[in-house]
Amino acid sequence: MKKLHKINVIILWICGVLMISFLTISSGLVGATITSDVGMLIGLAVITVLYFSKANDIIKGAGITVIIAIACLATSIAQGGNDATFILSFIMMGMALLYFNKTIIILFIAIYIPICLVAAIINPA
Repeated sequence: MKKLHKINVIILWICGVLMISFLTISSGLVGATITSDVGMLIGLAVITVLYFSKANDIIKGAGITVIIAIACLATSIAQGGNDATFILSFIMMGMALLYFNKTIIILFIAIYIPICLVAAIINPA
């Protein structure tokens, strides 16, 4: 499972950097873009620390996918709604499913879906 964690972290770093670049180029250096870029960098840093931690594979797998999915959601909220972050959230769901471990999938769903529902009620954009 360590190899899968490594692949997921590398893919997330690539996607995160591309998303930061895309948002910065398309929106410019305004407050919302800086906030969302910093939030995404914090999410990427946290998953990197989690990857190198001594946590068990269930915590690592669920944490890597959930943390970056929440960072994407926060980025979307900071941007006032964004298609790129919506698409990236599906990548997180796919990564959770790649583990083929029902505990990781259930943890991801149990944490991410309620947060999405609350965010949709508070800020539908």
